[in-house]
Amino acid sequence: MANSKNYGDGRVSWVEALTDSRSVRAIFGSLTPSLDGVVLHEARLHRDGPSVYLRFDFCEFPVDPPRKWAIMGYNTVQLELCLTAVESVAISGFSTASVIDLDISTYRCGEKTVVRARTSGTSTTHLDIVAGFAYVSKISAYLKDPSSSCFVDVDENSDA
Repeated sequence: MANSKNYGDGRVSWVEALTDSRSVRAIFGSLTPSLDGVVLHEARLHRDGPSVYLRFDFCEFPVDPPRKWAIMGYNTVQLELCLTAVESVAISGFSTASVIDLDISTYRCGEKTVVRARTSGTSTTHLDIVAGFAYVSKISAYLKDPSSSCFVDVDENSDA
């Protein structure tokens, strides 16, 4: 995990591009989970906003997870990111094993600031999304077991 400061070249951490980073910071503290090698489960388009939802697993698990997650033995954090006020979307090459390096950044476009989410690296799944805002719509954890497709959802607001 990286510190949540800037990269040294003027870019800031991906959590700084979120409209509200409290849910990520509540789980991971001052360390920011990397978006390299995340497992993409879903890319969903929605007409309201319009919005694009990306649901993926982090490679890293928090050092001090919520108590309920520790008791249940969860070992994987899953995030659903919503990009809204979408201006453009390009998606190609989705597969059942989409491991991606995701880059989320902000930049000025005329009079406004936009958020861009795109893949980098050698993944066969390619995303390039430009939107007005990005926020965490859901954060949960589950026990990743390679021998089953078990998914146990945990509400972030419950006895964490």
